Amino acid sequence: AVLSAISRMKSRGGEADPEDDGDPAAALALKAYGPYCSKLLAANSMDFDDLLLLSRELLEERPECAEALRRRWPHVLVDEFQDTSSVQLDIVRRLTG
Repeated sequence: AVLSAISRMKSRGGEADPEDDGDPAAALALKAYGPYCSKLLAANSMDFDDLLLLSRELLEERPECAEALRRRWPHVLVDEFQDTSSVQLDIVRRLTG
């Protein structure tokens, strides 16, 4: 539950999810978020959310990378599209132009 709350926080740019108000796991996640991110950075590591967020950041800041990927893969298949997050949808949109 705590990692899920941290995941939601990462997708909101580090902000707490208002829907989690009063949830003890979310309160713990809020306290753990900074140290968790620091430990990942110190270990030169990433979690799944970081992979998504940094991929989106790369495609936003380096459009030539997105273009190179579009040329390499002209078709993109998204399984379970109904379950994609807004970050994942941004990545798909950048990959498909």
